[in-house]
Amino acid sequence: MQTTRRSRLTTPPGTSSNVPVPQDTVTSSPSISGDLRLLHTIDCGDQLLSCQFNNDGTRVAAGLRTGTIKVFSVSDGSLHHVLADSETVTQGLPITSLRFMPRGPAHNGDVLLATYSGGKLKLWHVPSRTCVRTLAEDRQTMIASFNPSGSRFITGGAGPGIYMYDTQTWEKLQNFQPSDSPNVMDGHMSRVYALTFFPDNDERFVSGGWDDTVQFWNVQTTHSIRRISGPHVCGDAVSIDKTGTQVLTGSWRRNNTLQIWDAETGAKIMDIPEDFRDLYLPLTWL
Repeated sequence: MQTTRRSRLTTPPGTSSNVPVPQDTVTSSPSISGDLRLLHTIDCGDQLLSCQFNNDGTRVAAGLRTGTIKVFSVSDGSLHHVLADSETVTQGLPITSLRFMPRGPAHNGDVLLATYSGGKLKLWHVPSRTCVRTLAEDRQTMIASFNPSGSRFITGGAGPGIYMYDTQTWEKLQNFQPSDSPNVMDGHMSRVYALTFFPDNDERFVSGGWDDTVQFWNVQTTHSIRRISGPHVCGDAVSIDKTGTQVLTGSWRRNNTLQIWDAETGAKIMDIPEDFRDLYLPLTWL
């Protein structure tokens, strides 16, 4: 499990600890406990709002309040790429989420989808630092997520609707939303901040939002099929483990911030111990 707080980026162990780290990118280390070794703490230079590992875990992208994306090496913490264009520099709109596209025949997993608070989505080719596609939604966009095959992506933001797009054409294919029934809560009632697909399953995904619910969806139906009530999700803070059996949620509150749920029954498995209490925006299983 990896979480992000404030403006420091912490990368997990995976290489030798004697790798030299540039002094201008590293700040003092936070305290840690348990079976965990801190590899690097990277100063991103501004408020960090979103982060994402690439597909092979060798790079980590950091989305900043200024609308700039910085891509760092996991092995030594060095800065490899800065992603920005004239539009992001001029508008300075915060990054709200980042997702690397799953590997495919046309690329090696080096394509990054970013959402911006002004409603823009940008697809970046990381090695060339080039924005290859831009889409403007008619709302504030807070989150985007690819399905495991990379053939579709979904977005959420201001309002209860979740949009699905074709990755090749960027055509909007579907709008997932609650029904009109006053007796059934089969969708969100407010902003959607978190979206993630089940591993190896293009049909099922989970969403979290301001309305204190986590909703479970099947792409074959417009409305959600079930929900968990309780988590107050205000960022990219819903994650499914690699087995697809557990859901991790992070809530914007002082108590019971991190919780683990059974993905099939919706039953709460545990509250993360108090030592890890804080206000969480992005988090993910490792």
